[in-house]
This record gives sequence, structure tokens and C-alpha cells, in this order.
Amino acid sequence: MPSETRLVTFQVDRCDGSGILMTCIAHENNADWLGTTLAMELGETATGTRVHLGYPAKNEVYERCSEAWPYFLRSLASYIMTGTGEPYPKAA
Repeated sequence: MPSETRLVTFQVDRCDGSGILMTCIAHENNADWLGTTLAMELGETATGTRVHLGYPAKNEVYERCSEAWPYFLRSLASYIMTGTGEPYPKAA
């Protein structure tokens, strides 16, 4: 059985060398996301870059997202370096 695709729309509020700040302005299946702000803060470490994701509540949605974000960030890095990213397999 194919998994359900969930559509979400974020407005980018800030995007610079220190990270990205965006606000959820629409979500098809999860009212918890609406109006929330997601901050991805980048910080240099001895072994690379640390990414901190800010999410307002540690609930079931947070747990699902925390499993998916590393995949999306690797895909974004691939897209930036090669021009090709990878769709999330669970959405196919």
C-alpha cells in the first residue's frame, strides 16, 4: 500500500550563513504544524557542521520528523553539490 503524501508549505523568514528560519503557513494533515516556526541553526564543529532543529513540541509529529530531517538535509547537500537531490522514499 503506498504511503500517504502530506503537503506542507513553509514561508522562509530568514536564510543566511547561520541557518534558516521558516514558518508553517499551510499543512494538509497536521494542525500542530500551522503557525509553528522551524529554525535550522548551523554551527561549526571540529568534524563538520552541527544542525539544530527547533520544534515547539516533542510529540508524535516531532518523533516522525526527527527521523526524516537527516535524510532531507543529506538530499539538500547533494542537490547543492550535484544539482540532484533524492525524494523521500516514504512519500513515493
